[in-house]
Amino acid sequence: YVRSAEPLDLTATDAFGRMDRSTLNISLASQPWGSPPSTSSILSLFTITSTDGDRSLRVQGVFPSLAEGRYAASAQVRDLAQNAALPSPLTITFEVDHTPPAIAFNVVDGLLTRVSSLDLTVSVLDRSPTTTTVHLNGERINEYSGQENTLSVSLVENLNTILVQSVDAAGNISEEKVLTVYLDTTPPTLSSIVPANEAV
Repeated sequence: YVRSAEPLDLTATDAFGRMDRSTLNISLASQPWGSPPSTSSILSLFTITSTDGDRSLRVQGVFPSLAEGRYAASAQVRDLAQNAALPSPLTITFEVDHTPPAIAFNVVDGLLTRVSSLDLTVSVLDRSPTTTTVHLNGERINEYSGQENTLSVSLVENLNTILVQSVDAAGNISEEKVLTVYLDTTPPTLSSIVPANEAV
């Protein structure tokens, strides 16, 4: 999982002959989210250098800007004897994710309660695996991986501030999601009752 594909640096070497440059190919199988899959050659995007009369070929460069989705880059080449370089093809797969996780709670902000234990469900929406951290009044109380977690939060009297932040496997960091909850366990009192009790 990446925000953008890392630069390509690939070397093919043949100890007993020369590489057949005409057989060199780099292809990219693409499946952006919500779009049909496609495959195309991207060799022209890279720089090819050779050493020792094409006994070694080095391919370097950067991938094009990629939309969010799943990709597989494959490299193939043969020597002049038509032996295929191994593995054939050499393939790397990766998913591009530009979007930070989105966080939601099962309770409304500003909740007023008299129950000191709050059952809080934190839901995280993201295409990549996520790690989510929960803080209560400045102290970390929970960290979990996955899309949803329910935890019991012990509230203190009056204002409680719950802060949640999530990071996905591509390194996208969510905004801090803040939830305020008020605990009030103190009952009201009645005074200045008129007429007075048992008044005549």
